Amino acid sequence: MDIDTWILLSVAGLFILNHGLVMVPHWYRRPYWFYGLQLLNFTMACFLARWGAPGFNEMGLRAVNWMLMALVIYHIVQNNSRLVRARQSDGIDDEDRERLRRMVLAKIVEPEE
Repeated sequence: MDIDTWILLSVAGLFILNHGLVMVPHWYRRPYWFYGLQLLNFTMACFLARWGAPGFNEMGLRAVNWMLMALVIYHIVQNNSRLVRARQSDGIDDEDRERLRRMVLAKIVEPEE
């Protein structure tokens, strides 16, 4: 296989990783996996912006590289919005949070006997 095929397969593999990460239960509690994948996405987007797939550059299809880069950037944004939604839905609701806060404050402020 030539380098063009490897680059396209790595972009496809990156898309599979993006989709597969959110299939893992409690993926948002594993920040090293999430931010590692985001770093990999960013690195791939920079690579595609700077060099791209050599076969597309030679054929004058630079737009294909830009579209692949745009898809990778879209995955970065999509992953971040998924993380925000998952953390909001997993958190405790406001009444419970307020009740816990009051209990902790009562313990702290309570005079010692």
